[in-house]
Amino acid sequence: MSLPPAVIFKGEHFQTSWKQDNPLNASLGHSKKGYTDGEIGVEWIKDFDEKTKAKAKGKRRLLLVDGHNSHYTRAFLEHARKNRIRVLCYPSHSTHLYQGLDVVIFGPLKRAWSKFRDEFERKTGRAIGKTHFLAVYAQAHLEALTKENIEAAFKKTGVVPFNPDVITEAMMAPSHTTSTQSGLPVPLSSPVRVMSDMIHRVLARQASELDEEMETEDEDVLEISSPRTHDELPLPLTPMRAAVNDLSSTSLAHLVSSSPPRASSSIPLFQPNTISPFKSYNKDLLELEPHTENEARLQRALQEAEERDRRRKNAMVEMQGVTVLQNMYVRQANTHLHSREEEQKKKGEGNRLFGDGMARYLDGDEFYFNVVRLDEEAKRKKQAKAERQVARETRAQALAAWKKQEDERKARNTEIRRVYHDAVKEWEAERDAAKSGNRRPGWNKPKRGKLEKGVPRPRKPDIEDSDEEQEQEDEEEEENDDDE
Repeated sequence: MSLPPAVIFKGEHFQTSWKQDNPLNASLGHSKKGYTDGEIGVEWIKDFDEKTKAKAKGKRRLLLVDGHNSHYTRAFLEHARKNRIRVLCYPSHSTHLYQGLDVVIFGPLKRAWSKFRDEFERKTGRAIGKTHFLAVYAQAHLEALTKENIEAAFKKTGVVPFNPDVITEAMMAPSHTTSTQSGLPVPLSSPVRVMSDMIHRVLARQASELDEEMETEDEDVLEISSPRTHDELPLPLTPMRAAVNDLSSTSLAHLVSSSPPRASSSIPLFQPNTISPFKSYNKDLLELEPHTENEARLQRALQEAEERDRRRKNAMVEMQGVTVLQNMYVRQANTHLHSREEEQKKKGEGNRLFGDGMARYLDGDEFYFNVVRLDEEAKRKKQAKAERQVARETRAQALAAWKKQEDERKARNTEIRRVYHDAVKEWEAERDAAKSGNRRPGWNKPKRGKLEKGVPRPRKPDIEDSDEEQEQEDEEEEENDDDE
């Protein structure tokens, strides 16, 4: 008998309707992406502990996991160490060999799920939603996860009974391409072959659509007799979807992946084709005077063929020119991306938990204390970042108050200068009048009042900012300087 599963629904908030009819007594959770994370992983190992401790009777338990980061958070490993749960991680890229679910269970589970899903949809006329998922999945779960299948999964992966010879070095070796199909003298690369196949699929689909228009009325009636909404129908495997699926298994899988590409990601190599000269190869034939209607038609056809060839050459020149420029841009972007990755790599040296692809004893002292070190370092960085943010905000407020005081001071000094200049002009007029009247001016030349001195700009906090934070602060400084 297997343990009750943990089901993670995709959603921002948990809906009470999801918990209806739960025959397996499955643990329920939710996440934004519908996948496990560090928080869910901790709750799962607590649930695993509660459901297995009685059977273990104080003995150590073995938990086999893959390298997902939810399996080696600090809280996850602390609970495992505290409760005598040994956590062993598979080698990288080996779950197809070591993971019993992949090797044995998922095959019959998928078949059982398809059977009970189709049965539910036939009976109800509705597609399965989150409200009905648990009840339908429970039937498939009970049919697939039998004692025999579970024991076979542990045996085939060499876990129980322990048999390390089950997985050979040849099975762990990287896969090699054993067959190709190409109608060209030079074999196509996998990504290009995918796109070529897509074109052929499009042509085949167009031909099949013509055949579908000739279907009988009986087939139309049969379709109407079992109505299903458009949303309930499975998405058809269009040529574009087939191309995307195929492309995801090639060296250019990063082009259709949600993960950002890396500088090491491969790109299709551009091989420019030689373009023949732009000249007429049938000039003598086109200059002949046709004597019959057929000769005139052939001559016009030859002219049209040469015109099409000329247009194709022009299009090819433009496409190759654009491709060369795009290739230059991609190389520059790739160089920039590589330099940024190297910078990040230097910053993150010593922070890697996995690297050699080997299996890991996750709850062991060496790995655990490395996780603790990185966790403490992450907390320190987070705290330091928060302190820098507070310091920047405090200085920004002080800088705003200083700027306001400076603006007011400058305005007062401007007024002092204005009053002084007006008084000087008035005195100069009196001086000129006194000179004309051969007398002394009625008052002395005015003196300018004392100007207010500015206060120093608030100093930057004595903290070390990251490059992005420093750039942001420099931009703010430039804006303030421009205002002055």
